[in-house]
Amino acid sequence: MKGHLTIIGCGTRVQDLTPLHIQALDDADVLAGGRRLLNWFPDFQGETLEIGKHVRETVAKLFEMAREQRVAVLASGDPLFFGIGARFVDASPDIDVTILPNVSAAQQALARLALPWSEARFFSVHGRKARLPWRQILAAATTVIYTDPKHNPAIVAKELIAFYPPATQRMAAVAENLGSSERISKGNLKEIAGQSFSGLAVLVLLPPDTQEKIITPPLSLGEEDCHFAHQQGLITHPEVRAVVLSKLRLGAGVLWDLGAGSGSVAVEACGLCPDLSAYAVEKDSQRVKMIEENARRAGLASCHVTEGNVLENMEGLPAPRAVFVGGGGNDVGRIVEGAFAALRPGGRLVASAVLLGSKEQLQNTLEEARIEIVELEIRRATPVGPGQMMKPDNPVTLYIFEKKAE
Repeated sequence: MKGHLTIIGCGTRVQDLTPLHIQALDDADVLAGGRRLLNWFPDFQGETLEIGKHVRETVAKLFEMAREQRVAVLASGDPLFFGIGARFVDASPDIDVTILPNVSAAQQALARLALPWSEARFFSVHGRKARLPWRQILAAATTVIYTDPKHNPAIVAKELIAFYPPATQRMAAVAENLGSSERISKGNLKEIAGQSFSGLAVLVLLPPDTQEKIITPPLSLGEEDCHFAHQQGLITHPEVRAVVLSKLRLGAGVLWDLGAGSGSVAVEACGLCPDLSAYAVEKDSQRVKMIEENARRAGLASCHVTEGNVLENMEGLPAPRAVFVGGGGNDVGRIVEGAFAALRPGGRLVASAVLLGSKEQLQNTLEEARIEIVELEIRRATPVGPGQMMKPDNPVTLYIFEKKAE
């Protein structure tokens, strides 16, 4: 017989609990949750268990208790919206889990501000260890960010401004202590950065006025080379990068960037597709550090770097939906064949070549799967005396392969 565990969404105040939530509380033998939520129910007669720093161990203990007792877990807001509910989903096959939803702090904050939330973007820096996804946060018309005492709204505002200085004028609001001693503060990010806030706060970036100057970052596509740390010349240049990204047919899933150099393709791809994870493989340790720095600058936690030989490190990577081969030298043909074998059905591989030897290898590799060859030659205006002339870059040839969907 299976055990049972109920997760109770508590909303932002006791009054948010419905009769169904109250019944689940009354039926429980064990009540677990953070100290703030446990304090809402001082008259509970059963056993209580505080969920603190060691969440994984506590979750395992609660599943064990649920085999013999009726366990209820308190979750602030809605359990599955940046909440603890995700810790209990599919975690134990012999325990049935019931989740009772409730209103979230994000909904409450947007209701206080009379803003529709159907098109808003939502982020959390609560307990954050990953990089701040500043571009995605600032690019949205309406953005809601869950904060914590360490990463409070003032700190987040300062980080956003540091990454993108024009954002100083972006209007924002902070909703503190929703459900209790509420306070709503408004101002631009520069003003928010200079204030103090409680540990229970939500930062809302308000829709920018279309009549004002541009204060949102542009789409991350074809950024100038100067925006990336790179060794001189070892970078896929903006125009080529934009074409490569279009040919890869990006979407949710995994991208491999092999012989990554500066990692500019992986970084821009993740900036374009929030649901994409990129794995950059580069053998040169100095370039590896540059890729890590470029991912940090872009605020991407989804861009991962592996140092080492490409052929030796492909096997341990998750199956890709797209692959870019920007390097490889004498091994480029073998790299393309190995990567193509790992490619998911329907996926694409794009390889670039400048040297004649690389082009010869790619010309004779996987001909049956190759769908296109494109050569790009970029010319740039260069000063010559009192005037200008068009000076060409080295032409780059792209070889595009596609694995048929089965």
